Amino acid sequence: MSTMSDLKGISIQQYKTDVGFRTLVEGVNENLYIIPKYQRKYRWSKEQIISLVESLIRGLPIPPIYTCRNSENQLEILDGQQRVLSLFFYYIGFYLDRRESNSVDFSEIQVHNIPFKEALTSQLTLEELHIQLINEDEKKLM
Repeated sequence: MSTMSDLKGISIQQYKTDVGFRTLVEGVNENLYIIPKYQRKYRWSKEQIISLVESLIRGLPIPPIYTCRNSENQLEILDGQQRVLSLFFYYIGFYLDRRESNSVDFSEIQVHNIPFKEALTSQLTLEELHIQLINEDEKKLM
């Protein structure tokens, strides 16, 4: 059982930051956001990605993404990995080839100072992802 004395010297600071779509996905590609080993595997389907993208485009609220800064000044994704990676897949126009695997542990992707997209394409089989969103009046949104 922890006591208050166990927390001496620990400082927790919270910051709320609104990050734009492009800033978020480019940050993922530049390895500013990382998936820690304790995160579950990525499992979202194409349909879930499409629903998330539709929500974003229509201005519907998206749950917050929680991160913490690690010792290398990267942002570890504590909550929101499925959403962040789904938005990244949408941004790069590729998705996991489900014939290869139903889930992926992205903490195991070796980036070695290359962009995340390059690491993905060199270590996983991807397929093109095309999303054509139609609104109620059958007008193309994208």
